[in-house]
Amino acid sequence: MNLVADIGNTRSKIGVFVDDKLTANIAIEKDSDAKILDTFLKPFSDVQHIIISLVGNEDRDISSFYPDIPITKLTSKTPLPIALSYDTPDTLGADRIAISVGANNRFRNENILVVDVGTCITFDFISSENEYRGGSISPGKDLRFKALNNYTEKLPLIVADKPLEQIALKGRSTCESILTGVMRGIFNEIAGLITQYYDQTPDLKVVLTGGDYLYFENELRGVFQSKKNLIFADPYLALTGLNVILNFNVNR
Repeated sequence: MNLVADIGNTRSKIGVFVDDKLTANIAIEKDSDAKILDTFLKPFSDVQHIIISLVGNEDRDISSFYPDIPITKLTSKTPLPIALSYDTPDTLGADRIAISVGANNRFRNENILVVDVGTCITFDFISSENEYRGGSISPGKDLRFKALNNYTEKLPLIVADKPLEQIALKGRSTCESILTGVMRGIFNEIAGLITQYYDQTPDLKVVLTGGDYLYFENELRGVFQSKKNLIFADPYLALTGLNVILNFNVNR
């Protein structure tokens, strides 16, 4: 039994794998009660191996639940089933490594673009030679909403509460205009970059993941519907990738 934890900027995603099958998982918001994690972990006293992906320094004290089990903290120096072709591997986020390995595990020996739509929007390209070759990082929706509110005198803080297809093209109030500008701006950014990658690599597989991908999934599928089997969605990609990395290290 493996325990994997993807601890991000706004939430932690924790999963339990048995025989490579995700049997239980939970998403916990950053400032939530520690008892939530305690309740989730109690049934899993038989955990044998643990791996954690951290974007910061907070590990939610998982080690306190399993004091006798060594915890692998994923970094660019952790042995991986893919190669990292990146100029500054020490700066490559563990979350980006995990989703890249997860996508590569699903589409081994194929060209893959992972689009992670969360606190940040990251693009990560993995080649058919099973090699990570870089990507991009830009602000996610909440960072954009907060920036408009923080760096202007009068623009309000907006919270997106509906998918893109329910958001009008022409905002008829300031709040609607902000919602349209941010959400449709993100959509066009994602669609435009996918198109550029696809033009360079026609046999590309695109995997959507992250806490906010559902806001854009339907519209993206609509744009690329003529390209059969181009876009796939996997909300558990990071957890799967962490489990693959953990098994890779345990079995070495």
